[in-house]
Amino acid sequence: MAMDIFLFGHGALPGETSVLSEPMQHWLANQEIERCVVFTTTERTYPKLMEEIENTNKAASMHIETHQLQLISTSTATKPTDVQKQPWEVFREIIKQIDDTHESILLCGRSNALYDHLMWLVAQCLPNTTLLNMDTAEPPLNLFHENIGGEVSPRTIAAMLSCHLEDLLDGRTDTENIGFSDAARLGNMVDAGQVSGIQAALSPHVSRNMVRRTEVSEESVTYKILPDGLGEACQQWMKLRPVVEEHVKTLDIVFGRLPYLSSPNHKGDFSSFDSFFDFMSPLQPVDGLLAVVQRHDEDILGHHVLTLNEAIERFEGTKLVGDLKHCKIVLGRRAREDRFQTSDHLVIINPVATPTFHMEVVMAMLTACLKFERQYGSRSWTVDITEPLAPLRSAISFFAFVFKTTTTYIMKDIGEGDKASDLRRRDLAITVPNSMAFSAMSGLAKGHGNNKGASNLLIALLLAEAKKVDTIDYSNVDPFDTSVSLRQTQHGLLANEIQFFIQEEFVTELDLSAGVVEQFGRTVRINLLVEQGLVNTVRPPKKAATHTRYSLTFLGTFVAEQLLRIRENEVGN
Repeated sequence: MAMDIFLFGHGALPGETSVLSEPMQHWLANQEIERCVVFTTTERTYPKLMEEIENTNKAASMHIETHQLQLISTSTATKPTDVQKQPWEVFREIIKQIDDTHESILLCGRSNALYDHLMWLVAQCLPNTTLLNMDTAEPPLNLFHENIGGEVSPRTIAAMLSCHLEDLLDGRTDTENIGFSDAARLGNMVDAGQVSGIQAALSPHVSRNMVRRTEVSEESVTYKILPDGLGEACQQWMKLRPVVEEHVKTLDIVFGRLPYLSSPNHKGDFSSFDSFFDFMSPLQPVDGLLAVVQRHDEDILGHHVLTLNEAIERFEGTKLVGDLKHCKIVLGRRAREDRFQTSDHLVIINPVATPTFHMEVVMAMLTACLKFERQYGSRSWTVDITEPLAPLRSAISFFAFVFKTTTTYIMKDIGEGDKASDLRRRDLAITVPNSMAFSAMSGLAKGHGNNKGASNLLIALLLAEAKKVDTIDYSNVDPFDTSVSLRQTQHGLLANEIQFFIQEEFVTELDLSAGVVEQFGRTVRINLLVEQGLVNTVRPPKKAATHTRYSLTFLGTFVAEQLLRIRENEVGN
Protein backbone atom coordinates (compact mmCIF):
# COMPACT_ATOMS: atom_id res chain seq x y z
CA MET A 1 0.00 0.00 0.00
CA ALA A 2 1.32 3.46 -0.93
CA MET A 3 2.31 5.69 1.96
CA ASP A 4 1.57 9.40 2.41
CA ILE A 5 2.80 11.60 5.26
CA PHE A 6 1.25 14.82 6.58
CA LEU A 7 2.81 17.39 8.90
CA PHE A 8 2.76 21.08 9.75
CA GLY A 9 5.59 23.28 8.52
CA HIS A 10 8.16 24.17 11.18
CA GLY A 11 11.75 25.19 11.66
CA ALA A 12 14.54 23.79 13.81
CA LEU A 13 14.23 23.82 17.57
CA PRO A 14 16.41 26.35 19.45
CA GLY A 15 20.01 25.16 19.49
CA GLU A 16 19.45 22.53 16.79
CA THR A 17 20.97 22.62 13.31
CA SER A 18 18.55 20.10 11.76
CA VAL A 19 14.82 20.63 11.49
CA LEU A 20 14.05 16.91 11.79
CA SER A 21 14.89 15.10 15.01
CA GLU A 22 17.32 12.20 14.82
CA PRO A 23 14.60 9.56 15.52
CA MET A 24 12.44 11.05 12.77
CA GLN A 25 15.37 11.02 10.32
CA HIS A 26 15.92 7.31 11.07
CA TRP A 27 12.22 6.56 10.61
CA LEU A 28 12.01 8.41 7.28
CA ALA A 29 15.14 6.66 6.02
CA ASN A 30 13.33 3.32 6.29
CA GLN A 31 10.11 4.36 4.55
CA GLU A 32 9.08 4.54 0.91
CA ILE A 33 6.86 7.61 0.86
CA GLU A 34 4.88 8.46 -2.24
CA ARG A 35 3.45 11.82 -1.18
CA CYS A 36 4.27 14.38 1.52
CA VAL A 37 1.89 17.23 2.41
CA VAL A 38 3.20 20.10 4.52
CA PHE A 39 0.36 22.09 6.08
CA THR A 40 0.77 25.82 6.69
CA THR A 41 -1.46 28.59 7.98
CA THR A 42 0.43 31.41 6.22
CA GLU A 43 2.23 31.88 2.91
CA ARG A 44 5.55 31.05 4.57
CA THR A 45 7.53 28.23 2.96
CA TYR A 46 9.79 25.73 4.70
CA PRO A 47 12.58 24.90 2.24
CA LYS A 48 14.97 23.41 4.81
CA LEU A 49 12.27 21.08 6.18
CA MET A 50 11.32 19.94 2.69
CA GLU A 51 14.95 19.44 1.70
CA GLU A 52 15.61 17.26 4.75
CA ILE A 53 12.52 15.13 4.07
CA GLU A 54 13.45 14.64 0.41
CA ASN A 55 17.06 13.76 1.25
CA THR A 56 16.08 11.32 3.99
CA ASN A 57 13.24 9.44 2.30
CA LYS A 58 14.08 5.96 1.00
CA ALA A 59 11.88 6.18 -2.10
CA ALA A 60 13.50 7.22 -5.37
CA SER A 61 10.82 9.80 -6.08
CA MET A 62 8.34 11.52 -3.80
CA HIS A 63 5.78 14.20 -4.50
CA ILE A 64 6.01 16.94 -1.88
CA GLU A 65 3.57 19.83 -1.63
CA THR A 66 2.31 22.49 0.73
CA HIS A 67 -1.35 23.01 1.57
CA GLN A 68 -2.46 26.18 3.31
CA LEU A 69 -5.14 25.74 5.96
CA GLN A 70 -7.09 28.59 7.42
CA LEU A 71 -5.58 30.30 10.45
CA ILE A 72 -7.84 29.71 13.44
CA SER A 73 -8.21 33.20 14.83
CA THR A 74 -10.60 35.73 16.37
CA SER A 75 -9.55 38.46 13.90
CA THR A 76 -12.73 38.51 11.84
CA ALA A 77 -15.11 37.00 14.40
CA THR A 78 -18.10 39.12 15.36
CA LYS A 79 -20.10 36.38 17.09
CA PRO A 80 -19.17 33.18 18.98
CA THR A 81 -20.10 30.82 16.13
CA ASP A 82 -17.55 32.55 13.88
CA VAL A 83 -14.82 31.09 16.09
CA GLN A 84 -16.56 27.85 17.09
CA LYS A 85 -16.86 26.69 13.48
CA GLN A 86 -13.17 27.19 12.61
CA PRO A 87 -11.74 24.01 14.23
CA TRP A 88 -14.44 21.96 12.48
CA GLU A 89 -13.57 23.55 9.13
CA VAL A 90 -9.85 22.82 9.57
CA PHE A 91 -10.63 19.28 10.76
CA ARG A 92 -12.70 18.60 7.65
CA GLU A 93 -10.11 20.19 5.35
CA ILE A 94 -7.31 18.00 6.71
CA ILE A 95 -9.46 14.91 6.12
CA LYS A 96 -10.11 15.95 2.51
CA GLN A 97 -6.37 15.76 1.78
CA ILE A 98 -6.15 12.11 2.84
CA ASP A 99 -6.53 9.27 0.35
CA ASP A 100 -8.40 6.40 2.01
CA THR A 101 -6.70 3.88 -0.26
CA HIS A 102 -3.21 4.87 0.95
CA GLU A 103 -1.51 4.34 4.28
CA SER A 104 -1.39 7.78 5.90
CA ILE A 105 1.01 8.82 8.66
CA LEU A 106 0.32 12.08 10.48
CA LEU A 107 3.33 13.65 12.19
CA CYS A 108 2.51 15.87 15.17
CA GLY A 109 4.21 17.72 18.00
CA ARG A 110 5.61 20.80 16.29
CA SER A 111 2.46 22.81 15.60
CA ASN A 112 -0.04 24.83 17.58
CA ALA A 113 -1.79 22.75 20.28
CA LEU A 114 -5.20 22.94 18.59
CA TYR A 115 -3.87 21.81 15.19
CA ASP A 116 -1.99 18.97 16.92
CA HIS A 117 -5.25 17.86 18.55
CA LEU A 118 -7.08 17.93 15.22
CA MET A 119 -4.34 15.83 13.61
CA TRP A 120 -4.65 13.33 16.48
CA LEU A 121 -8.42 13.14 16.01
CA VAL A 122 -8.13 12.66 12.24
CA ALA A 123 -5.91 9.64 12.91
CA GLN A 124 -8.67 8.13 15.09
CA CYS A 125 -11.50 8.72 12.62
CA LEU A 126 -10.01 7.41 9.38
CA PRO A 127 -8.91 3.91 8.36
CA ASN A 128 -5.27 3.22 7.46
CA THR A 129 -4.26 6.39 9.32
CA THR A 130 -1.81 6.57 12.22
CA LEU A 131 0.07 9.20 14.18
CA LEU A 132 3.74 9.62 15.10
CA ASN A 133 5.47 12.23 17.21
CA MET A 134 7.94 14.41 15.30
CA ASP A 135 10.56 14.29 18.06
CA THR A 136 10.50 10.65 19.17
CA ALA A 137 9.03 8.99 16.05
CA GLU A 138 6.88 6.96 18.45
CA PRO A 139 3.11 6.45 18.23
CA PRO A 140 0.61 7.77 20.77
CA LEU A 141 -1.44 5.58 23.08
CA ASN A 142 -3.62 3.22 21.09
CA LEU A 143 -7.41 3.57 21.42
CA PHE A 144 -8.03 0.07 20.00
CA HIS A 145 -11.51 -0.22 18.49
CA GLU A 146 -11.61 -3.95 17.73
CA ASN A 147 -13.84 -6.43 19.56
CA ILE A 148 -11.62 -9.19 20.91
CA GLY A 149 -12.22 -12.03 23.33
CA GLY A 150 -15.57 -13.21 24.59
CA GLU A 151 -18.20 -11.56 26.72
CA VAL A 152 -16.01 -11.63 29.83
CA SER A 153 -12.85 -10.08 28.29
CA PRO A 154 -14.05 -6.44 28.29
CA ARG A 155 -15.17 -6.67 31.92
CA THR A 156 -11.89 -8.29 32.91
CA ILE A 157 -9.65 -5.62 31.42
CA ALA A 158 -11.91 -2.96 32.96
CA ALA A 159 -11.42 -4.72 36.31
CA MET A 160 -7.64 -4.60 35.77
CA LEU A 161 -7.84 -0.81 35.44
CA SER A 162 -9.99 -0.63 38.59
CA CYS A 163 -7.35 -2.64 40.49
CA HIS A 164 -4.58 -0.37 39.22
CA LEU A 165 -6.54 2.71 40.31
CA GLU A 166 -7.24 1.11 43.69
CA ASP A 167 -3.48 0.73 44.22
CA LEU A 168 -2.86 4.39 43.35
CA LEU A 169 -5.77 5.81 45.33
CA ASP A 170 -5.05 3.76 48.44
CA GLY A 171 -1.30 4.40 48.30
CA ARG A 172 -0.04 0.85 47.87
CA THR A 173 3.32 0.74 49.66
CA ASP A 174 5.05 -1.96 47.58
CA THR A 175 5.24 0.43 44.65
CA GLU A 176 6.96 -2.08 42.38
CA ASN A 177 3.73 -4.13 42.36
CA ILE A 178 1.32 -1.26 41.62
CA GLY A 179 -1.03 -2.27 38.83
CA PHE A 180 -0.37 -6.01 39.07
CA SER A 181 -3.38 -8.25 39.76
CA ASP A 182 -3.68 -12.00 40.08
CA ALA A 183 -6.66 -14.06 38.95
CA ALA A 184 -8.16 -14.20 42.43
CA ARG A 185 -8.15 -10.43 42.79
CA LEU A 186 -9.67 -9.93 39.36
CA GLY A 187 -12.23 -12.65 39.99
CA ASN A 188 -13.46 -10.77 43.07
CA MET A 189 -14.20 -7.68 41.01
CA VAL A 190 -17.82 -7.31 39.93
CA ASP A 191 -18.55 -9.21 36.69
CA ALA A 192 -14.85 -9.76 35.98
CA GLY A 193 -15.30 -13.49 35.56
CA GLN A 194 -14.44 -16.62 37.51
CA VAL A 195 -10.85 -17.27 38.53
CA SER A 196 -10.61 -20.19 36.12
CA GLY A 197 -11.75 -18.00 33.24
CA ILE A 198 -9.44 -15.04 33.78
CA GLN A 199 -6.59 -16.54 31.78
CA ALA A 200 -8.86 -17.27 28.82
CA ALA A 201 -10.45 -13.81 29.04
CA LEU A 202 -7.08 -12.02 28.92
CA SER A 203 -5.35 -14.32 26.43
CA PRO A 204 -6.25 -12.12 23.39
CA HIS A 205 -4.85 -9.07 25.17
CA VAL A 206 -1.65 -10.85 26.17
CA SER A 207 -1.03 -11.97 22.59
CA ARG A 208 -1.44 -8.39 21.34
CA ASN A 209 0.97 -6.93 23.91
CA MET A 210 -1.90 -5.13 25.64
CA VAL A 211 -1.47 -7.00 28.94
CA ARG A 212 1.67 -8.41 30.56
CA ARG A 213 1.37 -11.90 32.02
CA THR A 214 3.99 -12.75 34.66
CA GLU A 215 4.42 -16.20 36.23
CA VAL A 216 5.22 -15.64 39.89
CA SER A 217 5.29 -19.35 40.71
CA GLU A 218 4.00 -22.60 39.24
CA GLU A 219 0.49 -21.86 40.46
CA SER A 220 0.48 -18.06 40.53
CA VAL A 221 0.23 -15.62 37.62
CA THR A 222 -0.15 -11.83 37.70
CA TYR A 223 -1.38 -9.45 35.01
CA LYS A 224 -0.72 -5.77 34.31
CA ILE A 225 -2.05 -3.37 31.66
CA LEU A 226 0.57 -2.23 29.14
CA PRO A 227 0.40 1.05 27.17
CA ASP A 228 -1.12 -0.69 24.12
CA GLY A 229 -3.97 -1.96 26.31
CA LEU A 230 -4.74 1.27 28.15
CA GLY A 231 -7.18 2.55 25.52
CA GLU A 232 -9.27 -0.62 25.63
CA ALA A 233 -9.15 -0.71 29.45
CA CYS A 234 -10.24 2.93 29.79
CA GLN A 235 -13.10 2.60 27.32
CA GLN A 236 -14.42 -0.58 28.97
CA TRP A 237 -14.02 1.00 32.42
CA MET A 238 -16.02 4.04 31.25
CA LYS A 239 -18.90 1.78 30.20
CA LEU A 240 -19.19 0.60 33.82
CA ARG A 241 -18.86 4.08 35.33
CA PRO A 242 -22.21 5.56 36.50
CA VAL A 243 -23.64 8.12 34.08
CA VAL A 244 -23.00 11.68 35.27
CA GLU A 245 -26.12 13.84 35.57
CA GLU A 246 -26.41 16.52 32.89
CA HIS A 247 -26.27 19.53 35.21
CA VAL A 248 -23.75 18.23 37.76
CA LYS A 249 -20.88 20.52 38.77
CA THR A 250 -17.69 20.38 36.71
CA LEU A 251 -14.05 19.62 37.38
CA ASP A 252 -11.85 21.66 35.04
CA ILE A 253 -8.44 20.21 34.16
CA VAL A 254 -6.21 23.07 33.03
CA PHE A 255 -2.51 23.05 32.09
CA GLY A 256 -0.05 25.79 32.93
CA ARG A 257 3.68 26.48 33.05
CA LEU A 258 5.54 26.12 36.32
CA PRO A 259 6.76 29.67 37.07
CA TYR A 260 10.36 30.72 37.54
CA LEU A 261 10.56 32.56 40.83
CA SER A 262 13.41 31.16 42.87
CA SER A 263 15.19 29.26 40.09
CA PRO A 264 17.11 31.06 37.32
CA ASN A 265 15.27 31.76 34.11
CA HIS A 266 17.20 33.40 31.34
CA LYS A 267 14.09 33.92 29.20
CA GLY A 268 12.30 35.98 31.83
CA ASP A 269 9.04 34.09 31.26
CA PHE A 270 6.45 32.85 33.75
CA SER A 271 7.73 34.83 36.73
CA SER A 272 4.53 34.24 38.75
CA PHE A 273 1.80 31.63 38.75
CA ASP A 274 -0.84 34.38 38.98
CA SER A 275 -0.62 34.66 35.17
CA PHE A 276 -2.16 31.15 35.01
CA PHE A 277 -5.46 32.57 36.25
CA ASP A 278 -5.32 35.45 33.77
CA PHE A 279 -4.90 32.90 30.99
CA MET A 280 -7.79 30.66 32.15
CA SER A 281 -10.18 33.52 32.90
CA PRO A 282 -12.50 32.64 29.95
CA LEU A 283 -13.17 29.31 31.71
CA GLN A 284 -14.10 30.93 35.00
CA PRO A 285 -15.96 30.64 37.25
CA VAL A 286 -15.09 26.98 37.78
CA ASP A 287 -16.63 24.62 40.33
CA GLY A 288 -13.48 22.55 40.79
CA LEU A 289 -9.93 22.86 39.46
CA LEU A 290 -7.20 20.33 38.76
CA ALA A 291 -4.12 22.31 37.72
CA VAL A 292 -1.38 20.46 35.85
CA VAL A 293 1.84 22.50 35.97
CA GLN A 294 4.70 21.59 33.64
CA ARG A 295 8.27 22.49 32.86
CA HIS A 296 11.30 21.35 30.89
CA ASP A 297 14.16 21.67 33.38
CA GLU A 298 17.73 20.74 32.42
CA ASP A 299 18.77 20.67 36.08
CA ILE A 300 16.38 17.80 36.86
CA LEU A 301 17.23 14.32 35.64
CA GLY A 302 14.53 12.02 34.31
CA HIS A 303 10.83 12.42 33.50
CA HIS A 304 8.43 12.94 36.40
CA VAL A 305 4.67 12.91 37.04
CA LEU A 306 3.85 13.75 40.67
CA THR A 307 1.23 15.42 42.78
CA LEU A 308 2.21 18.95 43.82
CA ASN A 309 2.80 17.83 47.41
CA GLU A 310 4.90 14.87 46.26
CA ALA A 311 6.96 17.15 44.02
CA ILE A 312 7.69 19.56 46.88
CA GLU A 313 8.92 16.64 48.97
CA ARG A 314 10.83 14.96 46.09
CA PHE A 315 12.70 18.11 45.01
CA GLU A 316 13.45 19.48 48.46
CA GLY A 317 16.93 21.04 48.38
CA THR A 318 16.79 21.89 44.64
CA LYS A 319 16.18 25.27 43.02
CA LEU A 320 12.85 23.91 41.82
CA VAL A 321 11.25 23.62 45.24
CA GLY A 322 10.75 27.36 45.73
CA ASP A 323 8.80 27.57 42.48
CA LEU A 324 6.66 24.61 43.53
CA LYS A 325 5.88 26.15 46.92
CA HIS A 326 4.97 29.47 45.28
CA CYS A 327 2.64 27.59 42.93
CA LYS A 328 0.96 25.83 45.87
CA ILE A 329 0.46 29.12 47.73
CA VAL A 330 -1.12 30.83 44.72
CA LEU A 331 -3.44 27.88 44.01
CA GLY A 332 -4.54 27.77 47.65
CA ARG A 333 -5.13 31.52 47.80
CA ARG A 334 -7.11 31.64 44.57
CA ALA A 335 -9.21 28.63 45.63
CA ARG A 336 -10.28 30.58 48.72
CA GLU A 337 -10.80 33.88 46.88
CA ASP A 338 -12.62 32.42 43.86
CA ARG A 339 -14.42 29.74 45.90
CA PHE A 340 -13.57 26.69 43.80
CA GLN A 341 -12.74 23.23 45.14
CA THR A 342 -9.38 21.49 44.74
CA SER A 343 -7.72 18.24 45.71
CA ASP A 344 -4.37 17.02 44.33
CA HIS A 345 -2.79 19.21 41.65
CA LEU A 346 -0.20 17.61 39.38
CA VAL A 347 3.37 18.46 38.37
CA ILE A 348 5.03 17.16 35.19
CA ILE A 349 8.76 17.71 34.72
CA ASN A 350 10.59 16.93 31.45
CA PRO A 351 7.73 15.23 29.60
CA VAL A 352 8.58 12.95 26.68
CA ALA A 353 6.32 11.68 23.90
CA THR A 354 6.46 7.93 24.49
CA PRO A 355 3.57 5.53 25.16
CA THR A 356 5.06 4.49 28.53
CA PHE A 357 5.32 8.06 29.82
CA HIS A 358 1.93 8.97 28.38
CA MET A 359 0.36 6.05 30.26
CA GLU A 360 1.90 7.37 33.47
CA VAL A 361 0.41 10.82 32.77
CA VAL A 362 -3.06 9.44 31.99
CA MET A 363 -3.11 7.27 35.12
CA ALA A 364 -1.98 10.20 37.29
CA MET A 365 -4.71 12.46 35.86
CA LEU A 366 -7.39 9.79 36.26
CA THR A 367 -6.30 9.12 39.85
CA ALA A 368 -6.41 12.84 40.65
CA CYS A 369 -9.94 13.14 39.20
CA LEU A 370 -11.20 10.17 41.21
CA LYS A 371 -9.56 11.44 44.39
CA PHE A 372 -11.34 14.76 43.83
CA GLU A 373 -14.66 12.92 43.43
CA ARG A 374 -14.03 10.92 46.62
CA GLN A 375 -13.85 14.23 48.44
CA TYR A 376 -16.55 16.27 46.69
CA GLY A 377 -18.80 13.86 44.80
CA SER A 378 -19.36 12.99 41.14
CA ARG A 379 -18.37 15.61 38.56
CA SER A 380 -18.46 16.26 34.85
CA TRP A 381 -14.87 16.58 33.61
CA THR A 382 -13.62 19.29 31.25
CA VAL A 383 -10.13 19.26 29.73
CA ASP A 384 -8.54 22.38 28.31
CA ILE A 385 -5.96 21.54 25.62
CA THR A 386 -4.49 25.04 25.16
CA GLU A 387 -1.29 24.79 27.21
CA PRO A 388 0.01 21.20 27.49
CA LEU A 389 3.67 21.07 26.48
CA ALA A 390 4.17 19.59 23.01
CA PRO A 391 5.31 16.11 24.19
CA LEU A 392 2.08 15.76 26.21
CA ARG A 393 -0.52 16.78 23.67
CA SER A 394 -1.52 13.42 22.21
CA ALA A 395 -1.78 11.98 25.76
CA ILE A 396 -4.18 14.78 26.73
CA SER A 397 -6.24 14.27 23.56
CA PHE A 398 -6.35 10.55 24.43
CA PHE A 399 -7.51 11.30 28.00
CA ALA A 400 -10.25 13.66 26.83
CA PHE A 401 -11.40 11.12 24.23
CA VAL A 402 -11.59 7.94 26.30
CA PHE A 403 -13.22 9.65 29.29
CA LYS A 404 -15.64 11.60 27.07
CA THR A 405 -14.81 14.96 28.59
CA THR A 406 -15.82 18.33 27.26
CA THR A 407 -12.70 19.54 25.43
CA THR A 408 -11.94 23.26 25.27
CA TYR A 409 -9.35 25.57 23.76
CA ILE A 410 -8.81 29.20 24.77
CA MET A 411 -8.43 31.57 21.82
CA LYS A 412 -6.22 34.62 22.03
CA ASP A 413 -8.16 37.85 22.34
CA ILE A 414 -5.69 39.59 20.02
CA GLY A 415 -5.94 38.67 16.35
CA GLU A 416 -3.86 39.53 13.30
CA GLY A 417 -2.31 43.00 13.34
CA ASP A 418 -2.77 43.23 17.13
CA LYS A 419 -6.49 43.85 16.63
CA ALA A 420 -8.45 43.21 19.81
CA SER A 421 -11.22 40.66 19.47
CA ASP A 422 -14.83 41.86 19.37
CA LEU A 423 -15.93 38.78 21.32
CA ARG A 424 -16.75 38.62 24.99
CA ARG A 425 -13.96 37.13 27.07
CA ARG A 426 -16.00 34.07 28.02
CA ASP A 427 -16.61 33.33 24.31
CA LEU A 428 -12.86 32.84 23.80
CA ALA A 429 -13.07 29.39 25.44
CA ILE A 430 -14.44 27.25 22.61
CA THR A 431 -15.48 23.60 22.58
CA VAL A 432 -13.46 21.66 20.02
CA PRO A 433 -14.08 18.37 18.15
CA ASN A 434 -13.30 15.20 20.05
CA SER A 435 -14.92 11.82 20.83
CA MET A 436 -18.33 13.04 19.67
CA ALA A 437 -16.98 13.19 16.10
CA PHE A 438 -15.76 9.59 16.21
CA SER A 439 -18.84 8.26 18.05
CA ALA A 440 -21.35 9.87 15.72
CA MET A 441 -19.38 8.81 12.67
CA SER A 442 -18.89 5.17 13.71
CA GLY A 443 -22.51 4.75 14.80
CA LEU A 444 -24.13 6.09 11.64
CA ALA A 445 -21.69 4.43 9.25
CA LYS A 446 -23.01 0.99 10.25
CA GLY A 447 -26.46 1.42 8.74
CA HIS A 448 -27.53 -1.05 6.07
CA GLY A 449 -30.54 -1.29 3.77
CA ASN A 450 -33.60 0.32 5.30
CA ASN A 451 -31.53 1.25 8.36
CA LYS A 452 -29.64 3.93 6.39
CA GLY A 453 -32.32 6.54 7.00
CA ALA A 454 -30.21 8.65 9.35
CA SER A 455 -27.15 8.70 7.10
CA ASN A 456 -29.35 9.36 4.06
CA LEU A 457 -30.91 12.36 5.77
CA LEU A 458 -27.55 13.83 6.78
CA ILE A 459 -26.14 13.45 3.26
CA ALA A 460 -29.33 14.90 1.76
CA LEU A 461 -29.11 17.91 4.06
CA LEU A 462 -25.45 18.39 3.17
CA LEU A 463 -26.11 18.46 -0.57
CA ALA A 464 -29.44 20.32 -0.40
CA GLU A 465 -27.92 23.05 1.80
CA ALA A 466 -25.08 23.47 -0.68
CA LYS A 467 -27.60 23.92 -3.48
CA LYS A 468 -29.60 26.46 -1.53
CA VAL A 469 -26.55 28.51 -0.51
CA ASP A 470 -24.78 28.57 -3.87
CA THR A 471 -26.17 30.12 -7.03
CA ILE A 472 -24.31 27.84 -9.44
CA ASP A 473 -26.06 25.20 -11.56
CA TYR A 474 -26.17 21.90 -9.64
CA SER A 475 -27.75 19.83 -12.39
CA ASN A 476 -24.38 18.22 -13.12
CA VAL A 477 -23.03 18.27 -9.58
CA ASP A 478 -20.76 15.42 -8.54
CA PRO A 479 -22.22 14.35 -5.17
CA PHE A 480 -18.93 12.77 -4.17
CA ASP A 481 -16.81 15.88 -4.72
CA THR A 482 -16.07 16.79 -1.09
CA SER A 483 -13.60 19.49 -2.12
CA VAL A 484 -16.53 21.91 -2.40
CA SER A 485 -16.65 24.25 0.60
CA LEU A 486 -20.13 23.95 2.05
CA ARG A 487 -21.59 26.66 4.26
CA GLN A 488 -24.51 26.22 6.61
CA THR A 489 -27.71 28.01 5.69
CA GLN A 490 -29.02 30.45 8.25
CA HIS A 491 -32.54 29.08 8.48
CA GLY A 492 -32.22 25.53 7.20
CA LEU A 493 -34.63 23.64 4.98
CA LEU A 494 -38.16 22.37 5.31
CA ALA A 495 -38.78 18.63 5.16
CA ASN A 496 -40.64 18.93 1.85
CA GLU A 497 -37.73 20.95 0.39
CA ILE A 498 -35.30 18.17 1.29
CA GLN A 499 -37.66 15.53 -0.12
CA PHE A 500 -38.16 17.51 -3.35
CA PHE A 501 -34.37 17.78 -3.72
CA ILE A 502 -34.01 13.99 -3.42
CA GLN A 503 -36.89 13.14 -5.75
CA GLU A 504 -36.57 15.81 -8.44
CA GLU A 505 -33.12 17.41 -8.40
CA PHE A 506 -30.66 14.78 -7.20
CA VAL A 507 -29.88 12.50 -10.16
CA THR A 508 -27.15 9.99 -9.29
CA GLU A 509 -26.46 6.32 -8.62
CA LEU A 510 -26.65 7.11 -4.92
CA ASP A 511 -30.14 6.43 -3.52
CA LEU A 512 -30.95 8.68 -0.56
CA SER A 513 -34.70 8.12 -0.50
CA ALA A 514 -34.91 5.55 2.32
CA GLY A 515 -35.91 7.29 5.53
CA VAL A 516 -36.04 10.71 3.86
CA VAL A 517 -38.81 10.64 1.29
CA GLU A 518 -40.94 8.54 3.62
CA GLN A 519 -40.93 8.48 7.43
CA PHE A 520 -38.87 11.69 7.58
CA GLY A 521 -39.97 12.61 11.10
CA ARG A 522 -39.42 9.07 12.34
CA THR A 523 -35.86 9.08 11.01
CA VAL A 524 -35.10 12.27 12.93
CA ARG A 525 -36.66 10.95 16.14
CA ILE A 526 -35.51 7.35 16.39
CA ASN A 527 -31.93 8.14 15.37
CA LEU A 528 -31.75 11.01 17.87
CA LEU A 529 -30.20 13.29 15.28
CA VAL A 530 -31.08 16.40 17.26
CA GLU A 531 -30.11 14.94 20.65
CA GLN A 532 -26.73 13.82 19.25
CA GLY A 533 -26.01 17.35 18.09
CA LEU A 534 -26.05 16.48 14.38
CA VAL A 535 -29.11 18.45 13.29
CA ASN A 536 -30.53 21.81 14.36
CA THR A 537 -34.28 22.42 14.20
CA VAL A 538 -36.08 25.78 14.20
CA ARG A 539 -39.88 25.88 14.47
CA PRO A 540 -41.61 29.28 14.31
CA PRO A 541 -43.94 30.03 17.26
CA LYS A 542 -47.53 28.91 16.86
CA LYS A 543 -46.72 27.07 13.62
CA ALA A 544 -47.32 23.42 12.73
CA ALA A 545 -44.49 20.89 12.66
CA THR A 546 -44.45 21.13 8.85
CA HIS A 547 -42.89 24.60 9.25
CA THR A 548 -39.85 23.20 11.10
CA ARG A 549 -36.56 23.94 9.34
CA TYR A 550 -33.61 21.55 9.54
CA SER A 551 -29.90 22.32 9.20
CA LEU A 552 -26.66 20.52 9.96
CA THR A 553 -24.55 21.45 12.97
CA PHE A 554 -20.75 21.63 12.71
CA LEU A 555 -20.64 18.02 13.89
CA GLY A 556 -23.42 17.02 11.52
CA THR A 557 -21.62 18.56 8.54
CA PHE A 558 -18.46 16.60 9.35
CA VAL A 559 -20.37 13.33 9.74
CA ALA A 560 -22.35 13.89 6.55
CA GLU A 561 -19.17 14.49 4.53
CA GLN A 562 -17.58 11.30 5.84
CA LEU A 563 -20.74 9.27 5.17
CA LEU A 564 -20.66 10.59 1.62
CA ARG A 565 -17.07 9.34 1.25
CA ILE A 566 -18.15 5.90 2.46
CA ARG A 567 -21.07 5.79 0.01
CA GLU A 568 -18.72 6.77 -2.81
CA ASN A 569 -16.63 3.69 -2.07
CA GLU A 570 -19.75 1.48 -1.88
CA VAL A 571 -21.08 2.68 -5.24
CA GLY A 572 -17.61 2.48 -6.80
CA ASN A 573 -17.28 -1.14 -5.74
